[in-house]
Order: sequence, then structure tokens, then C-alpha cells
Amino acid sequence: MGWIVKVDGVFEATLGVALVVGGASGLLDSGDFPAPVGTPLVVAAGLTLVAIGAVLWRAPVATPFLRMLAAANAARPCWPWCGS
Repeated sequence: MGWIVKVDGVFEATLGVALVVGGASGLLDSGDFPAPVGTPLVVAAGLTLVAIGAVLWRAPVATPFLRMLAAANAARPCWPWCGS
């Protein structure tokens, strides 16, 4: 069941890279997010997600907490389309 933590790590890192590239290239800026968010914050959040993804990928043991967190992250992307 440790594979779900690795999949979550890949997802977090991919999202982080998208934020960093989008912020650095100007595709994502303050107009794409609510008022206090600007390009530096988008890039910083992306870098944080890349770091979290690396930690999750390298986690030596998938603890019950990490498995539960990864499973919750796997269920969350359904939210906008599930009609809740």
C-alpha cells in the first residue's frame, strides 16, 4: 500500500512544477488567484509542493498517517465534478 504515497508524491511534485513554470513564465499571475496572491507566492507554493513531493517519494516507510493523507488527496480532486 506504500505505492499510494509515491503516487501522491508524484502528483504534488507535478502540480508544484506546473505552478513554478506557470508563475515564472507569466502564464499564472495575480489575476488568476484571489487578491493577496501574487506571482512570487505562486512560485513559492510550487517550490514547496515540489519539496513535499520529493519527501513523499523518498519516504522510507508509508506510515498509516501518510497512507491516509495520500488516500484523502486521491479522493479530493473529484470535488468540483462530483456535485457535492
